[in-house]
Amino acid sequence: GRQDIRNLNLITIDGRTAKDFDDAVYTERTDTGFRLIVAIADVSHYVKDNTAIDDEAYSRGNSIYFPNFVIPMLPEVLSNGLCSLNPHVPRLCMVAEMLFDFGGQKQESRFYEAVMESKARVTYGEAQEVIEGQHVENFAHVKDNILKCGELAKVLMAKRFREGSLDLEIPETTLEIDASGVPVDVIRSERLFAHRLIEELMLAANVAVAEFLSHSHAAGLYRIHESPNETSIKMLERYLHNFGGKVKLDEGKLQKRLTRALQEFSGKPEAHVLNILTLRSMNQAKYSVTNLGHFGLGFENYTHFTSPIRRYPDLIVHRLLKSQIIKGRKY
Repeated sequence: GRQDIRNLNLITIDGRTAKDFDDAVYTERTDTGFRLIVAIADVSHYVKDNTAIDDEAYSRGNSIYFPNFVIPMLPEVLSNGLCSLNPHVPRLCMVAEMLFDFGGQKQESRFYEAVMESKARVTYGEAQEVIEGQHVENFAHVKDNILKCGELAKVLMAKRFREGSLDLEIPETTLEIDASGVPVDVIRSERLFAHRLIEELMLAANVAVAEFLSHSHAAGLYRIHESPNETSIKMLERYLHNFGGKVKLDEGKLQKRLTRALQEFSGKPEAHVLNILTLRSMNQAKYSVTNLGHFGLGFENYTHFTSPIRRYPDLIVHRLLKSQIIKGRKY
């Protein structure tokens, strides 16, 4: 009863050390825009409600990533094996298929259970090489998909920032650990366009699922981020002013004002401090059954759907989605 999409050139793009592959992507151009397929590991097929594995996953909540090892949420035979979208093997998945126009406006979306086969396991670095026009022999067969994914990601990103999504650049750090487990260095992680590409396509899938749940008037689990309180914004405005900023935060849409205020300091030494201060003035994002939207991303509907191998809320969302699209099934 599943759709067979094994013929599609789906690929996974992940970090060099990743072993659990939650998501695969495929993009093609159409006459009117783009067709995006985001295929997510079908964990809910294997991890049933009220079983010992489910209880343990629930109590862990998520996988925990240390510099040199992982405490997985699910047994490794599932997280790195049966559920993981490893290359060149058939895998069960949940698909979010979306059609966008050339401006990045979503025209329609649909969701279904499928069976897929990843055609390549690509790292962020390798994807970046392909995007920059280098010839990577191993990925000649999926080059077109990588380039189209990049093309769509740029369109979606431009639209998101136009509509007021915050662009906070907080550099991530990586710990270098020696053989005896002692930290020897802290280095700044390099952030490539390939990272943003995957982020953008995952955001699109998460929004599509949240919209579907919201419009179905079904029970939903949303990832919400409430607007910052007035006091925090006033304090941030004072910081910006003291650093020489000219933008007033109390005129117009707050997200756009914040982005414009931070752009004033782009490339300057103060930028890093101000990005962190802006982040600190925000509320923390959280999960809720009440859909209050996501302030930071500027979305009215947002949830977590794309990482069910390593995040329990995503597994809940998969079950909620299946309860709507597969009638008569025990979800």
